[in-house]
Amino acid sequence: MVCAPFVVAAGGWSAQGQEIPIYIWYDSYPTHSGEGYEGRVSRVSANSPYGLASLNLTNIRESDQGWYECKVVFLNRSPNQHKNGTWFHLDVHGKRTCLT
Repeated sequence: MVCAPFVVAAGGWSAQGQEIPIYIWYDSYPTHSGEGYEGRVSRVSANSPYGLASLNLTNIRESDQGWYECKVVFLNRSPNQHKNGTWFHLDVHGKRTCLT
């Protein structure tokens, strides 16, 4: 998932229909991962070509399918609200196959 190609002060990702964001970060503070996303969601590395607000979601589940919004909050200025926030749709195809 790719969000924004610029340095952000704070931001987060939300899943449609969930009140609490699945991922929140703020410079110099611990990150927050929403319930069910612990250990599966993180920001990409600082040298990633996708931008510092990009998210990496691993161990995808069928229940992860849906709309996600990336929102960047600039604490030192007021962004134009109607232009802040990018929506992405995650499609999950196939089911997990377990080998015994």
